[in-house]
Amino acid sequence: MLAVVAAGPMATLLTGLGAACLLVWFAGSDLWLARFLSALVELNFFLFVLGLFPNAEAAKARNDARLFYSLLRNTPEAQQILLYHLVTQLQIAGVRPRDYPQRVIFKLAQASGRAEMCVVYANAIGLWAFDRGDLASADAWDKRAMDLSEFCNLKLQNSTAAASACLDVILRGDLRAAANKFVDVQLETLSPRWLRHRCKAVYWLTAGNIPETLAEIARAQYSFPNRLPYYDFERMLLGGLHRIAITTQPRDPISRLAGRAS
Repeated sequence: MLAVVAAGPMATLLTGLGAACLLVWFAGSDLWLARFLSALVELNFFLFVLGLFPNAEAAKARNDARLFYSLLRNTPEAQQILLYHLVTQLQIAGVRPRDYPQRVIFKLAQASGRAEMCVVYANAIGLWAFDRGDLASADAWDKRAMDLSEFCNLKLQNSTAAASACLDVILRGDLRAAANKFVDVQLETLSPRWLRHRCKAVYWLTAGNIPETLAEIARAQYSFPNRLPYYDFERMLLGGLHRIAITTQPRDPISRLAGRAS
C-alpha cells in the first residue's frame, strides 16, 4: 500500500524529469515547443513539491502525503484503509459473502471512522450475516448502513437505499418500506447492471407490476458477467424475489405480502 501511494508523486516527478530532458533536447529548435515543455516542467515540479505536504486530517479528500504518513505510522486511519481494501478485494474476487473470513468480519464490526468506509463495512457484514442465515444481524447492520449513509455523498446514499429496499422485501417482507425508500432512489444511476435490474425488479414489485418485476429478474440473471461464487448469492436473492412476486397479487401487493409475512 505504501508503494501504491508513493507511485502517484513519483509519476509526477518522473513526468517532470522527462519533460526536462525533452526541453534540453529540443532547446533552440522550436520556440513554441520549448515554452510548452518549460511550463510542463514547472507545473510537474510544483505539483510534486506541493504533494509532499500532508493535508489536514479532517479534509474530505486526503492527499498522497497524508495517506503515506498514516500508513507509515500504522495509524487507526491506516487500519481503516486496510480493511476497506480487504473488503473491496473480496468483492472484486467474487467471493460469496458467507465465505468472508470471520476475522475480517470481526474487525469490520469493531471499526470506526469515516462514514463512507463504515457504510461499506456495514453492508459487507449485513450480506455476510444474511448469507449465513443470521437474519437478525443482517437486519441490524442494514439499518446501521442506512443511518450512516446520511453523512455520505448522494451516490452512496442512493446505492445504500436501493440495497436496503431490496432487503425490505426479501428479508423483512415489507413492500411499503421499500416503496418509501425508492422515492429518493435514482435507479438508472445504479451499477453494475445486474444490481440495477435487481433493484428495478423490487421497484416494480412495490408498484404492483408483476410482469415487469419478472422481466427485470430475468434481465438481472442474464447480466452476470461470469460464474464467480458471489453470483450464486445473487441468484439466491433473485430466487427469493421471484417466489414473492409470483405469490403477490398485482393490484394489492402490500397487503398481500403483509398477510403472507404474518
